[in-house]
Amino acid sequence: MIERVKGIIRTFDRGPTGDPFLDGRYEWQRETYNESLYYRLFYRLAEELKPRMVLELGAWRGTGAAHWAPHSGSVVTIDHHTDPGDDENKRWCLEAMQHYPNLFYVQGWTWDVRQEVYDLGKYIDVLFIDSWHHYDRAMRDWDTYKDMLRPEGALVICDDIWDVEPTLHDMVKFWKEISAGRERFLVKGIATYPVGFFWEVQ
Repeated sequence: MIERVKGIIRTFDRGPTGDPFLDGRYEWQRETYNESLYYRLFYRLAEELKPRMVLELGAWRGTGAAHWAPHSGSVVTIDHHTDPGDDENKRWCLEAMQHYPNLFYVQGWTWDVRQEVYDLGKYIDVLFIDSWHHYDRAMRDWDTYKDMLRPEGALVICDDIWDVEPTLHDMVKFWKEISAGRERFLVKGIATYPVGFFWEVQ
């Protein structure tokens, strides 16, 4: 399966998806932040793999989760920012939920909302780790959700595999430890920092 994922990454169409909501969000972010985005890769991966459940740790504005939604069974995105002042990002997430009835927004510390995630789907087909970017907390995320990965196989994606203190703390170490013994690979050029992929079989 990991070879299939590599093939999709090598050949995916970076052009518009044809979904006005997704393409509008994508273009706004590209123009505002001038960054290379992996959102359209997520759309193509969902289109090809048809995951039954996607879990995103780190919602931000829900745009990444929304790109999984058209071709997935259910998509759960966790907003781990619970401090006052993050209401604008939450509004964006709720707007995305209105467009896709299979997209579910959960707010709370990632390890505190595990039961809520479990109630939305017992097994995870795609786990996207993009929340804390600090070794200890990222490892706690992994320990919280790894036993929910579908036993016959699940795709694990990790963003920001780079060390830039204090924002990205020991993320390379985190990546190497959780993917040890698996066929893993890093992709550059689809985000600001490398993105890691591996296939996990329980």
